[in-house]
Amino acid sequence: MDHPSADTQPAHPAGDDIVLNGQVIKRSDLTRATSGIPAPWTAPLTPPLIIRDPKLAGLYAVRVAARVPGRLLGAALRGTGVLGNQWWMWANAVNEQNRAFEAGRYDTNMMAALDALRTQRRTASAKVAGAVVAGSVLLFALNAWPILAGAGTIWVAVAAIAGRRTPEQLRALGHAADAGRSAVGAAGAPAVDASVSSEQLTEAFIAASIIKAGQEVHLDAARLPHHDGTALIVVVRLPAGRTHKQVIAAKAALASALDIDERWLDVERVPGTGRHVSLWLADSDPFDRPKHRSPLIGADAWDLFHAVPFGTSIRGRRVALPLIFTSVLVSSMPRMGKSVVLRLLAMAAALDVRVRLYLWDGKGGKDFSPFKSIAHGFGRGVRGRTVEELYTALCALVAEMGALYEWIDELDDDICPDGKITPEMLDDPSYGLTLKLIIIDEVQRYLEDPVWGKLILEQLIELAKVGPALGFILVIATQKADADTIPSSLRDQLGTRFVLRVMTWQASEAGLGTNTHVAGYNAAEFDGHHQGWGFLRGAEDVDLGGDILTVRSDFADVRDARQVVKRALELREQAGMLPGQQRPGAPAPVIADPRERVPAVLAAIAELAAEAAGEHLPRLSTTAIIAQLELKMSPKALGGMLADWGCPVGRQTINGDEVRGPATADVLAAVDRIVSGGAVEVRRAA
Repeated sequence: MDHPSADTQPAHPAGDDIVLNGQVIKRSDLTRATSGIPAPWTAPLTPPLIIRDPKLAGLYAVRVAARVPGRLLGAALRGTGVLGNQWWMWANAVNEQNRAFEAGRYDTNMMAALDALRTQRRTASAKVAGAVVAGSVLLFALNAWPILAGAGTIWVAVAAIAGRRTPEQLRALGHAADAGRSAVGAAGAPAVDASVSSEQLTEAFIAASIIKAGQEVHLDAARLPHHDGTALIVVVRLPAGRTHKQVIAAKAALASALDIDERWLDVERVPGTGRHVSLWLADSDPFDRPKHRSPLIGADAWDLFHAVPFGTSIRGRRVALPLIFTSVLVSSMPRMGKSVVLRLLAMAAALDVRVRLYLWDGKGGKDFSPFKSIAHGFGRGVRGRTVEELYTALCALVAEMGALYEWIDELDDDICPDGKITPEMLDDPSYGLTLKLIIIDEVQRYLEDPVWGKLILEQLIELAKVGPALGFILVIATQKADADTIPSSLRDQLGTRFVLRVMTWQASEAGLGTNTHVAGYNAAEFDGHHQGWGFLRGAEDVDLGGDILTVRSDFADVRDARQVVKRALELREQAGMLPGQQRPGAPAPVIADPRERVPAVLAAIAELAAEAAGEHLPRLSTTAIIAQLELKMSPKALGGMLADWGCPVGRQTINGDEVRGPATADVLAAVDRIVSGGAVEVRRAA
């Protein structure tokens, strides 16, 4: 077929951008053109070049002989680490525990079963290790070197197989972040490059001023970079003299050097070494994870001697909070999750029939209303007699604590070797011991009370100082933990801190401790939608990488709390642990000294009034009271307190001098009224 001439072709064919010229040929012509090409199976077999060329074969053999021993040794070392890690997870039942958490079955029975499983596996491991050591010593003593060499060869082979890298794994090390890049690339989020090297990390650490020029960081050979499904994990070995604290403090600069959002980077120390840190580089924003419902919602019971399921770390690992032998401070701005945290702890206490629960909510809402039916002390708001009732309850607890210390001092050392309450003592009904969880939300509202604030503070300090050893657990929450709101005399006794979002770094340090924001922990950097996220300090979770963890607390609403309390009511009714009931076999409860109800200032003024009554003086002078008692308040403020106690200030001429102050008889009558069980606060007009 002849081609058409150029002038007969359309210059702009409709619907096409490209014009293709072609030629039609016959099938017979195509067959004749290809008939001369031989079929593949008719071609003679030719051996590879490496076999035909002896010189090339020799070079290849030398190359293999030089590279294989090093690769074999590297694979064996990696395999030893892999096998050791797998053994550790097996011996500690890590997978079983994680599955129990995910299924919501992590209750007391499950914890006991896991403890038994760990003991069994560790015992078996110890027996196997002992047999291996004994066998090796015996073979060495018998000079059975062939057997030892064979066993060593077998071990190297097994470890090398466990530590080998498949082509897929090698490609994964180079492209592990591609999935995260494709998932979040549309949003413009930075993608993590998994092909990280020691040289790249060294440049980043120098740029972040963590190390000096000329120093180097190295990847940990036993824990190579890997992807856990949500982030790239890199373990870095620092040069001598550098610590994980310096890396954490410079996290923002390091994130900038690695070209990743600071919130997507987490730095943890590696337990057991002072020069290794673990870098966790997320594929997406970890703060956007959905809420995790508390496993306590489905638990049948709980043992408060076990740590309470608390939340999830930024790396997605479960975090538990121990409550025994500690006191807790929770601090945040409003609507960030303080009450939810307290509700979780109250739910755990409700499911342990050996715990007496005391709840005061300074906010006055319904956050804790489900617990009213099982609480031995309960109050909402700061109106009426609620504040006075809180003070009375605290006085009774302090008195009970003092009596328990005297009782424990008489116990045999075999029963109580450390002067602390033990699970065995708690389970023995003849002792009648209980744990006491005292939860106070918005504690600043009670401490700001002009009459009761200082008195309540004194009792809280006493409980926080010496109460934890006997099972008096104090948990307080506040919007601001500064020295004006919570004095250091109380705050310093609270060993566990959880600080959610606050307004300033000063407020963050007030909750977490001095210089924590310089060390890289600033709760003011959380966003408004980061509800439940906070810094947890003092939980002693060493396995999770440090003293301060970034954690999102579990979630449970009021409806969940009602479900838990419904089960708790049945348990406590059977155990005789509802309010007003006495635990079977328990001794008579400790009755607080009625004089403990008298405010300390009023008691001191009463002593002056008694002296004045002996001298037949009908009235005291407020100015003289302030001077003699060295009170740091004005006469007007003292007069207001006296009026609240039923001792109004008046004027009277005594021995030619005008005296302004309370009547002596009113002061002594107020003390008698309080000691006899009457109200402390009875305001009367002057």
